[in-house]
Amino acid sequence: MSISHPLSILLDAVPNALTLRDESSSEIIAYALFLSFVLFSITKLLKTDVFRSLIFANIKMRTLPQFVSENYPVLQLHTFIQLINYWLTFSILLFVLIESNWGLTTPTIFFIFVTPLAFLLISLLSIGLTNLLVGEPSVFRRMAYFKVFSAELLSILFFILGLLWILTPFNVNDLYDWLIIVLVFEFLLRTLKGLFYVLTERVSWYYIILYFCTLEILPLLIGFTIFKIEFQV
Repeated sequence: MSISHPLSILLDAVPNALTLRDESSSEIIAYALFLSFVLFSITKLLKTDVFRSLIFANIKMRTLPQFVSENYPVLQLHTFIQLINYWLTFSILLFVLIESNWGLTTPTIFFIFVTPLAFLLISLLSIGLTNLLVGEPSVFRRMAYFKVFSAELLSILFFILGLLWILTPFNVNDLYDWLIIVLVFEFLLRTLKGLFYVLTERVSWYYIILYFCTLEILPLLIGFTIFKIEFQV
């Protein structure tokens, strides 16, 4: 898959007038996207600079704990709503892809709603477990920040992809391509940030290996295994 193909589709996918896609699932997607927009609006009301702060939270490295403490506290209602929106928007895109390729059955519906939570919770649980094993709370707290803030950023990108699919000539393959691009970009960005941090802090190579095995590779292996079992691919 090359970036040029989905990019060309994206550039050509702006019609003179945006019209709702004429498909049976479009109404469901439209309502879900509207709910997502409402959640974004509530977040904006709770914290007026939430989106600007979120961008800074995703690019700051050394001063991240100070920034979180002073400007973007994690244990606040706006963060919880953003994570709900991550789950909702991710589920919307999975609904489109799976409904188009495999149809809606009990296993596929379960996969649609559980996968976004699994991506987030498995990583956070792995971070907590690894911290208990090695006793480096400052290091793994930073990793948890990286994961939470990247999930919040993904909610915005997923929402945009959902709008593009329902209002433009995007087809399922184009949506799949862009979803993969966004997920790979988030994974690489977060991994490079984590690697840069542990190297600059002169963390032991043991922790670095443990970080990659438990926080990055393990969630992907679990997700891929579940996908193979459920869809027999």
